[in-house]
Parts: sequence; structure tokens; C-alpha cells
Amino acid sequence: MLVWGPIPDNEWIVAMHAAIAPGQPLPKPPPGTPGPFGLADEDFTRRTLTAAGFADIAFARSEQAFNVGPDVDDAYTFVAELGPVQMLLDGLDETERARALENLRTAVVDHAAPDGVIFRSSAWVVTARHP
Repeated sequence: MLVWGPIPDNEWIVAMHAAIAPGQPLPKPPPGTPGPFGLADEDFTRRTLTAAGFADIAFARSEQAFNVGPDVDDAYTFVAELGPVQMLLDGLDETERARALENLRTAVVDHAAPDGVIFRSSAWVVTARHP
């Protein structure tokens, strides 16, 4: 299976957080918390798979470009709707929300390339055998 790697290793979520909540520490959900990074912790995932009867569990890091859209407008629309981004926007007043979204657009523009809007990402390729 392919699962996201640790949050700090994923430029896309780090950049989104820095844009929306500058100066605030990056929240780190506890291992196993439901969400996109629920299996990012190697030890937790290994214990979970072992408890489910899997053996020969292996993790290989996959560092890839994460193309979030073909251009700035499409990429901005996509990232602005991501669950983690929406969670960061919750509770902001109208002025703070507008500022955060403008910062988010700037982060998208800063990552625009000829082949799309590109962020670095990290994932685990997890293999296991079920006897």
C-alpha cells in the first residue's frame, strides 16, 4: 500500500500550513488518528499490520513531485478545498480567512512550473505478506 510519509517531509502540507497559520507550530496528529497521515508513523503502521496478522512488513520511502494542478488557478482551487486546509481555516474571522487564502495563493504561485504547480511529497510504499 502507499501511504503519506511524515508531515514534515511533505512540502505541500508544510507550505499550506505556513501560508494559513504563519508562525504557529505545525500540528502533528497522534499516530493512527483518522486522516491522510494516519499511517505515516512507521512504528504505528508496523504494529497495526502485525496485529492484523501480516508478516514480512517493509517500508520503502517514495519521494515524488506532487503536481496539484496544471496551472495556478486549478491548483489553488484544489488546495483550498483540501481537508487539512479547511481545518486550518476553521475559526478564522473574515479578514483572517481572506489573508490566509491570499497567502495560500502566493504559495501556489511560488511553486508554479511549466508542467504544473509542483510540491515535494513523501510517502511510504508498504509491503507485507499475510500468511
